[in-house]
Amino acid sequence: MHSIGGLMKKDFLLIRRFIWLLAIYAVVFSGIMQKENHTLIYSLFPGLLLILGISSDSQRSAQQFLVSLPVPRNRLVLSKYLSSLILVVAAVLIATGMNFASDLLYGHPVHLDLMLIVGTFLSMVIFMSIYLPFFYWLGLKGFQVVNVVMMIAIMVANGVMTSLLTASDFRFLQDRFLEQPGLSWIFLILLTLLVSVISYLISCRAFRTRDL
Repeated sequence: MHSIGGLMKKDFLLIRRFIWLLAIYAVVFSGIMQKENHTLIYSLFPGLLLILGISSDSQRSAQQFLVSLPVPRNRLVLSKYLSSLILVVAAVLIATGMNFASDLLYGHPVHLDLMLIVGTFLSMVIFMSIYLPFFYWLGLKGFQVVNVVMMIAIMVANGVMTSLLTASDFRFLQDRFLEQPGLSWIFLILLTLLVSVISYLISCRAFRTRDL
C-alpha cells in the first residue's frame, strides 16, 4: 500500500503548478466577486480542480514511466481515484471557506447550506466516476476532447443547479429528504459507493487492456 501513497503524492505535487490558476478561480467564482450568486464556486471550482488533478500526468512519457514501475495497473487506477476523491473534498471545503469569507467581508449573516455542500460533493463524485473511465478508455490521444466535453458539462450543470435551487420542486424534494434523513443519507451513500465501484472496475478493465 506504500505505492498507492507515493502515487497519490505524485498527483498532489503535479497540481501545484496550477495553484495560481486555482486561486484566481476561487476568488472570481466565490461570493467575494459574485455577490448575488454563491453557487457558482460550488459548481465550477470543484470540477476544474478535479480535471486538473486527473490530467496532471497525462503526457505519454509520464504514463509509460508509471506502467514501467513494479506496481499493478489496478493500483495505479486506485491511487488516481483516491487522490481525486481527496481533491473533491478539498474543493468543497475551499468553496465553503470562500463563501464564509464573503459573508464576513460584506457583513452578511454567515450560513451553512448543507444541502448545497452535500449535493456538490455527491455530484462531483458521480462526475469523477464518469470522467475517469473515459480518461482510461480513450487514452492520451482522447483526453483533450474529454476535458473540453467535461468542462462544458460542468458549465451546463451550473445552470441546472442554479435553476433547481430556486425551483419549488427542488424544495419539495429537500423537505422530503429531511423527513427521514437517516434513510436518505444511507441511500445516497450506498448509491455513491456503488457508482464509484462500478466506475473503478470499468477503469481497471480499460487501462489493463490498453497498450501505451
